Amino acid sequence: MSAYALKHGAAMPPPPRKAKLAAPPAKKGPPPKPAETVPPEPSGLGKYASMARAKLNRIIVGEPEREFFSTGDKLIDEIFGIPRKGLFTGGMVELRGDSQAGKSLLGAEVAARCLKLGAIVHWVDVEASWSNEWMGARGLDRENVNLFQPFLGLFTPPVKKGFRKPGIVPNDEDPKINKRNILKMLADPKQRALLLDVMGRIETAEEIIEDVELAMKMAHGEHPDKFQILVVDSVAALVTDEELTTDLSEHTMRTNMALTMLLRQVLKRWMGFLPQYRVYALLLNQIRENPMLKTFDKTYSPGGRPIKFYPQIRLDMSRKTGFLTQNGVTIGIHGRLKTFKNKADGREGRVVAYKLPYRRAGYLEDVKE
Repeated sequence: MSAYALKHGAAMPPPPRKAKLAAPPAKKGPPPKPAETVPPEPSGLGKYASMARAKLNRIIVGEPEREFFSTGDKLIDEIFGIPRKGLFTGGMVELRGDSQAGKSLLGAEVAARCLKLGAIVHWVDVEASWSNEWMGARGLDRENVNLFQPFLGLFTPPVKKGFRKPGIVPNDEDPKINKRNILKMLADPKQRALLLDVMGRIETAEEIIEDVELAMKMAHGEHPDKFQILVVDSVAALVTDEELTTDLSEHTMRTNMALTMLLRQVLKRWMGFLPQYRVYALLLNQIRENPMLKTFDKTYSPGGRPIKFYPQIRLDMSRKTGFLTQNGVTIGIHGRLKTFKNKADGREGRVVAYKLPYRRAGYLEDVKE
């Protein structure tokens, strides 16, 4: 016992407890950021492929999935896509044929069926053959189709030097060529003719392709759940910048190869562009004949080797059977359609007959050879 307890007979009271100091108020600030979640890398890429991407700090979300949509016609789905599945996003198909074989009719038939399914249709009419009445009979409403044509106008030069020839640049600081004065000059028929004659030109193939790509990006941004179809009518009619700005007497081998060089860049880029923006591309093309070819088949498609390599499916139209007639009046076209390349999932050498009335929907039929 302690001395205090021996003297007073009681235990010493415990020392008073020190009061705990209150914690300082927490400083108010922005809420903590949630932990960033990285999407899992798709499996099946291989051990060393995944290690290489991880070392280079590359995040692979996954490749665009191939989506299928049926047009409602089994033969159209089989010829222009994959049997029992239909057309697919990211697909690129070349449809070639002789003059008056029905390429535009069949392209309009496929586009009209996709439009009924809710697709966004882009039509590049380089041949200036679009008719509202004629296409409306096929089921393509002008208000629901994005139409691109080589219009005549005044165009600003590009940022990259040498890609496009300069036209006129509206400049608000210069009162002579600001946009308001240009619009006033275009309203006057005489000044409009003079202005277009001096500084006007038609759109080149490079500019039309830029317009189409931007339109597809914007459409996918507003409607990411819809698929798109692009019809180019036709590849052979595309006028490149090289051809437009060179005099006829100055054409060289480079000028003659301008379309091939353009398609080599565009089609190669579209191999990744089309599946990313859910686009199905149908490229209409012509058939030319070269008697100098040392092969059995003297025909070829304009566009060089790129038009042969990049499309997954290539179709050939031939109107050997003539026209559709009713009471002695021609009401449509019929012929044969042959698949001579199909690396998607179909059969090569498949032959079907097509019947395309002018004023109503067309269809395909099986042919027994």
